[in-house]
Amino acid sequence: MRKIIFRFLIFTLLLIFGFIIYLSTIGIKTDAFNDQISKEVKKINNQLELDIDKISIFLDPLKFKLVLKTIGANLKNRNKLIRLESVKSNIDIKTFVNKRFLLSELDITTRTIEIKNLISFIRSIEDNPQIFILEKFVKKGYLIADINLKFDQKGNIKNDFIIKGFLKDGEIKSLKKIDLSKINFIFKIKNNEFEFKDINLLYEKNDLTFPELNIKKQKDRLLVSGINNSKNLVLDNKKINQLLNKNFSNLKIKSAEFDLENTFSFKIDNKYKIDNLKINSLLNLKNSKIESSKNLKEFFPKLNEIIELSDHQIQIEYKKDFLNIYGNGNILIQKENDNVKYNFLKSKKKLKFDTSLEILKNPFNLSFLNYQKNQDDKLKIIILGVKNLLSNEINFKNISIEEKNNKFEIQNLSLSNKYKIKSISKVNLDYFDNDLLKK
Repeated sequence: MRKIIFRFLIFTLLLIFGFIIYLSTIGIKTDAFNDQISKEVKKINNQLELDIDKISIFLDPLKFKLVLKTIGANLKNRNKLIRLESVKSNIDIKTFVNKRFLLSELDITTRTIEIKNLISFIRSIEDNPQIFILEKFVKKGYLIADINLKFDQKGNIKNDFIIKGFLKDGEIKSLKKIDLSKINFIFKIKNNEFEFKDINLLYEKNDLTFPELNIKKQKDRLLVSGINNSKNLVLDNKKINQLLNKNFSNLKIKSAEFDLENTFSFKIDNKYKIDNLKINSLLNLKNSKIESSKNLKEFFPKLNEIIELSDHQIQIEYKKDFLNIYGNGNILIQKENDNVKYNFLKSKKKLKFDTSLEILKNPFNLSFLNYQKNQDDKLKIIILGVKNLLSNEINFKNISIEEKNNKFEIQNLSLSNKYKIKSISKVNLDYFDNDLLKK
């Protein structure tokens, strides 16, 4: 009798063990849970309709959960169809035994879909400013996404949902008529955070690269931060004028070729107003053409119509009411390249400038002083000063021109907003004129 009972117990255990293995690996197919899953999805939003085929049920013995999975489902949202690759959900066995059908987790993997359809779906789950901005500016694109939703004991969606995937061939029409196309990136969205990686896009035939871009919700604002690393950019005068503000309206830039590396951050409020913008940039200016001024011909007798900058390394730091630009490189004003260095420091009230120009084999004249640079000598011009942005008055703290034994120096030259001399503290002229007379 004991043997029979023992054998029965062994057989029962083997049967249960075999059933667990079968349910854990092969599973069973049924449509008994279709209506329940559809009802749970409708809890997300009443307009969501989930069309699913038979469901495969698997057992997860370690987590003590049932795993329900189906292939090739369709999700309808506001008359838009989203084709899904798979839908997988987890049910706690305890709630199932107690005849309470509660999803603990829902995983959705899409097929290739239009991004605007997915944005509408996301807004039905979590309608926040980030999603609204995306829906407003994104015009087209295709993506594949994995969506993970978790539910509480009452069947409500928790705030720790995760959506991740990648986008291809996106297009954005943003502010200032700046159109971006061929957008590709990897993304991850969780609650109030957007993470974008390996962003590549096309702007005016220029390939832009952003290794990362992050968007976080902070109270009633969005904090945007990112990194840009773009090579071989080319802009014509039309696009340059579109990007520059009125502070640079006097610069008639014809073209620019450059590499750009920068980090940036800013905040956007619910009225799309940008605030607290911070930028740190390293600009490798390969070439730029600027229209010259005829007034320079008095000093540079062989002045070109177009001034060319080449091989400039420029560091730029910008934040509210503060701009610092430091750079150096070649400048072609006449026939041969010269070297220029510059530092501009702009605050809300003042613009400080410190510039130097080294002229090597080019001519330089001061006709009113009967002076002309020796062709073979090096001449250096230094201009140091500050401009009051409120009164438009300029104070040249130091203007100096040095060439071998010739020196011209002016200190503390103050000009009114109409460029009339207000005061000057020192003038030092020590040079030989064109007639070799000592001055």
